[in-house]
Amino acid sequence: MLKNNNLISDEIMKREVKPLQWDVWSVGDQEAAYRILVAERFDIALVDIRLRADAHDLTPDAEIGYATIRHLHEHYRSMKIIAVTAYDGKSEVNTKAIKIGADDFWSKWPDASENLLGKIRRLVGSIDPAPAPDNPVAAGAQANAEATVEPRAYESMDVLRTRMKKFAKKDVTILLVGETGTGKGYFAEEIHRLSHRSSKPFQVMNCPQQKHETIVSELFGHERGSFTDAKQKRQGLAASAVGGTLFLDEIEALDLECQAAILRFIDQKEIKPLGSNKTEVVDIRLIVATNRDLGKMVADGKFRDDLYSRLAGVVFEIPPLRARGAREIERLARQFYLTFKADNAKKRGFKDVRVSKSVWTSLAEYSHNWPGNVRELKQVIEATLYEAGGRTVRLDDFFLYLRSDGKVPSISVLTAVSDSSATLNRREQQIVQFIRDRGRASRGDVEAALHLRGTAAWKSLKTLVDKGLINREGSGRGSVYRMTDGCH
Repeated sequence: MLKNNNLISDEIMKREVKPLQWDVWSVGDQEAAYRILVAERFDIALVDIRLRADAHDLTPDAEIGYATIRHLHEHYRSMKIIAVTAYDGKSEVNTKAIKIGADDFWSKWPDASENLLGKIRRLVGSIDPAPAPDNPVAAGAQANAEATVEPRAYESMDVLRTRMKKFAKKDVTILLVGETGTGKGYFAEEIHRLSHRSSKPFQVMNCPQQKHETIVSELFGHERGSFTDAKQKRQGLAASAVGGTLFLDEIEALDLECQAAILRFIDQKEIKPLGSNKTEVVDIRLIVATNRDLGKMVADGKFRDDLYSRLAGVVFEIPPLRARGAREIERLARQFYLTFKADNAKKRGFKDVRVSKSVWTSLAEYSHNWPGNVRELKQVIEATLYEAGGRTVRLDDFFLYLRSDGKVPSISVLTAVSDSSATLNRREQQIVQFIRDRGRASRGDVEAALHLRGTAAWKSLKTLVDKGLINREGSGRGSVYRMTDGCH
């Protein structure tokens, strides 16, 4: 059971509920709630509408309470959710709580405690508690694995955006964790845009595996002659970001010496250019991103424990696209489509493209794992729209660009199939590439690999045979296609 600290005391809750052979868990903020929900199974949740985001948050917020209710409703369907409020029954607050997933709302004021406890006893008595598993964590993981291909539970994008909006206004270092292509750079810019620093610079430094000297020069600048190629004085990114935000991407790539320099910078907020004896205190908000498990890297001796401690205060885990649900995939797809049209509308020779809502819905619900995440979705949409300029896009047009490794075929690869391929459309180029890679392929192979309907595959294969790029052996659906001599 989840509740805020200003509800009724833990002692009263345990005294009333324990005799009914139920356990009571109490947490005081959203972050603690999500953490315990991963490890334990609950039947009832009491959620205060005005809830804190985490233990460091001093200002309870109704939006955090709403986001928590919405998250519980979406991810824990069998749980009874009670919104604990300070409002009367006709309040808009209570109405909204019910609308977004709460089963009921109860008053939390002391003069209503006895009534509230009576409700709790009746509610608990109406539910048959399921036997507790020996290992609740393992049991929960097994249940998730059976229900979905994504065994991990991620917070919803609505909850994530609500938390980000709140912490954007606080001058704390933020760590963004997520797979490659999930949009960590985008979210870093969003946090900056929502902060009081939005009118100041937003500077980005990628952290590839380079020498300490190069990283320090890039970040803190250098004096002329401080190293071999330092022909003139240079201001570093930290100095350029004064008053604004500095975003360090792929921080896991830094060696231990570079990590020490970053740690000193976080602790002292001072910069010292290479070759200089002067230090300067700077006012900067730091956002850091990684696609690795930094805790494991600490255990392996590849990341400094003290730096990890400084970075792990406020962490946002960006869900992979496959875990966000069809609604979010469709929203992003339509957004990329509209951006593409807006960016190309004034270009000479641009032909408008049309995509129906049903196509976006079908694409979002298609059983693709999106290994390239949001980046892959964007590339697939752009590649498809370029190819389909001037006509209505069908669902199977997108399938030409979905790859199991998440990479989108580049134009240079596709148009380099053979000298005769210059006049081929994208689908025909894709088929030629597939047959070339396989050596031989049936029509069924082509249909399955490229997600084509039978008629589309047959027409394209016939065109390629007519152009002399492939040979057909046999008849009917049992035909086998090979590259012609000289087209390998």
